Amino acid sequence: MRTLFCTLALLSLSDARAADPPIASVTSVSAVSWTPLDPKSPAGVQIAVIQGDLRNGPTSFFMKFPAGSASPQHAHTHDYYGVVVSGTPGHGATAEAAATPLSAGAWWYQPGMQYHYDRCLGPSECVLLLTFPAGGFDYVPAK
Repeated sequence: MRTLFCTLALLSLSDARAADPPIASVTSVSAVSWTPLDPKSPAGVQIAVIQGDLRNGPTSFFMKFPAGSASPQHAHTHDYYGVVVSGTPGHGATAEAAATPLSAGAWWYQPGMQYHYDRCLGPSECVLLLTFPAGGFDYVPAK
């Protein structure tokens, strides 16, 4: 039994050493590839996946809202974090709370299946960085 354990430990070490080390990457803002969240609405919300699997997670991605846009009340199955990159978005559990302007650097934590609103309040588009650490992105409309 001890021999089997030592053999498995050595194999796992050799597999770890055989893997290629991670490679750093940098993407300029002009090279970000935006795609419509809803292909039927190409002028609507846009996304750019940074890492992971958008639908199955975990994942991090940019989301860009047109100026003046607002989402109806909705939830997501999984918890997520949001960080304001640019623009003047609003986020909150009520429509009134989502009318409070946020600025670059502001962030929030949103528990899964907790309904909320999002808005882009200012005259320019709003860009957010969203991270779903334990699952994928989905959209669950309020009933």
